[in-house]
Amino acid sequence: MKQNFILINLNQMESDQSRSARFRENLRWSILTILVLLLFGGNVFVWYMGINYDKLLQRKKSEITQIRDEISQLLKKGKNLSKQDILMLAELENNRFMWADCLQRLGNMTFIDMSLTGLKFKKTKLLIQGIASTYKGKKEFEQIENFIHTLNSDRDFSSNFVRLKLKHHELLKVRNQEIVSFEIEATLKSVPHILKQVKISAKKSSNIVNNNIKKENFQNES
Repeated sequence: MKQNFILINLNQMESDQSRSARFRENLRWSILTILVLLLFGGNVFVWYMGINYDKLLQRKKSEITQIRDEISQLLKKGKNLSKQDILMLAELENNRFMWADCLQRLGNMTFIDMSLTGLKFKKTKLLIQGIASTYKGKKEFEQIENFIHTLNSDRDFSSNFVRLKLKHHELLKVRNQEIVSFEIEATLKSVPHILKQVKISAKKSSNIVNNNIKKENFQNES
């Protein structure tokens, strides 16, 4: 009689559990490996940055030392300004004149029906040349007189000049229209003498020093 046997694998469940455990174990090791690599890479990066920072600090220290040496050399080569140097600088300052502000104010005060055609400087005089429109019932140079009055009324402008006067004017006819050509003479005022002020200040300083020396000598004798 033939017998049929049914084979049952009783270790099937255990095999699935072992595979699952093995998978979890491999996963843990993989994660651990990744973390170790990340930590190692981070440490390498920090080490690399530290080296670069050290190099940067060394370079900066070297530059600072070099700058200090250069400053020391300049201080050794340099010298204090003498009284004569200060007086020369004061004389240059005395001859300085702020033309930009002056000419800007002149342009702002020019009438709409008037045009400036030229500016000349001769010695201490500024010559302002221009043309202006004329109107019926008014004097031909009335516009120019009003312009000179406007210039004199502006203290910031007129304070730079001794006087402003109409040097000459001429009536012209261009394309059947009458215009007047004019030239205004503005005599430049001398700038306050800074050189004199510096000499006075230097003299005062010298007197103060001498007085202090006398006081110290008197106290020592006492």
